[in-house]
Amino acid sequence: MKEVIQKCRELGSEVFKIYKKLVFERKEFEVSKEFLISGTSIGASYTLFHPRLACIKLDETRYWITLLKKTRYIYPSEYKNLMARCDEIESCMND
Repeated sequence: MKEVIQKCRELGSEVFKIYKKLVFERKEFEVSKEFLISGTSIGASYTLFHPRLACIKLDETRYWITLLKKTRYIYPSEYKNLMARCDEIESCMND
């Protein structure tokens, strides 16, 4: 459980950094907010012993990451990094 929470915190920190960049540099306010909410709520949901909700939030976060990539709001390297972090979290949750 501790490993999942740690990986969720790492993803949440990365999500927050990208959110700040989207808002302050790119002036993107709508999708970035949804991305922030979903990306930071995975760990909170898991911590509160709602693993199914955490899985739903993880899938939602992947959706927003993909949308941000397709609309070129994030770089391909950011996309790969974020998706790899999501995969790590999913793997830990399934163990």
